[in-house]
Amino acid sequence: MALLGVLMALAWPEFRSLRKNYLLETTARDLVDCMAFARASAVGERAWYKLVLKPSPALYTLYRMDVSGDAPAVLEPAPGRWGGGRAVAPDIELQAPSDPILFFPNGTATAATVVLKEDGFPPLSIKLSGTLGYATIAR
Repeated sequence: MALLGVLMALAWPEFRSLRKNYLLETTARDLVDCMAFARASAVGERAWYKLVLKPSPALYTLYRMDVSGDAPAVLEPAPGRWGGGRAVAPDIELQAPSDPILFFPNGTATAATVVLKEDGFPPLSIKLSGTLGYATIAR
């Protein structure tokens, strides 16, 4: 029994490190999923979508933009889990463009790079292609 306790004490730092890396990677995947949802919704609904990224406190929110007619654009939270805003774990630093990212009905988007950093791990870059509107994750 004592041996098990010693082994757990030795392995604990590695488990914590794996958990933190898992949070960084799942945050990056969730943000890429949000971008894919925005692109697909923009094409499917013939609407504009706007992704707002705030670095402090780190969060992102997706909006649907009604740009029909001559009236000014009306913003409404996007349907689904991203419209209510998604907070990033406090240990993760979000570096994003200050301007919102737009997704257009023709499948394009404003090109952007979003970087997620956490102490002790290499940063993850999310690169959004403006021409294709697809996002990829790179170390």
